[in-house]
Amino acid sequence: MAKVANFLFIDSPVGTGFSYARTPADKHSDDLRATYHAYQFLPNWFVDHHEFLNNLLYVGGESYLGRTVPIITQNIAIRKTLFVLAPPISHFFIFANYRIPFAHGMGLISDELYESLMTKCNGDYLTPNQSNTFCLQDVETFKEVEFYLH
Repeated sequence: MAKVANFLFIDSPVGTGFSYARTPADKHSDDLRATYHAYQFLPNWFVDHHEFLNNLLYVGGESYLGRTVPIITQNIAIRKTLFVLAPPISHFFIFANYRIPFAHGMGLISDELYESLMTKCNGDYLTPNQSNTFCLQDVETFKEVEFYLH
């Protein structure tokens, strides 16, 4: 047992990390089911590991789990529970539109394509104006580049 900090990593929802489903029906998950599974797991874990009950409990999540961590912590009836989100996904539109600045920052697309997208699309790459043919052409070029990255 660690003297300074204790960490328990839970892969959620089912199918992420090393987590798996026991039946085909259990493979299907959504936000509420994932939070329910965590809600079921944590109290049972503390029953088996009661020596950790007096410790602060920080429930953390990154990216998409930013949607479920607040629900999980709201449902846990354990005192001293805090939650941390780093960085949570807050809005799909913002997240999806960040692909182009991210690709540029990682050196995956040229400065020319990035500058052209920024100028012609005004930051809206997910749902560009259909009458803006210059933006549509640049978005299509980005999609072709992105296809080869996967």
